[in-house]
Amino acid sequence: MRVHWRLWLAEIYSLRHAIQLGVQRVELETDCLHLVQLWNKKDAQRSIIDPVLTEIDDLRLAFLEFSFSYISILCNKVAHKLARQVSSEHRSETWHVTPADVRV
Repeated sequence: MRVHWRLWLAEIYSLRHAIQLGVQRVELETDCLHLVQLWNKKDAQRSIIDPVLTEIDDLRLAFLEFSFSYISILCNKVAHKLARQVSSEHRSETWHVTPADVRV
């Protein structure tokens, strides 16, 4: 199995940011089906990404409502476009309006 730590950490960074913003309800969607499958079986298995699953589990307690689900990469194009706009020097960004090159 190829480990995509950087991609999986994006979910953790997103949840931390949502907590900082005071968000109460989160629908966390990822195009990593394997991560969601491991999440759904987190009590019955041990994997190399168990620390990631544990942190997501701890962070979800900060929200009134939380769901974590798979979404096809075809439906997740906006997230990928926005993620490409964040550089290694500027790791976090909040958009209050839709960037011009993103069609919703």
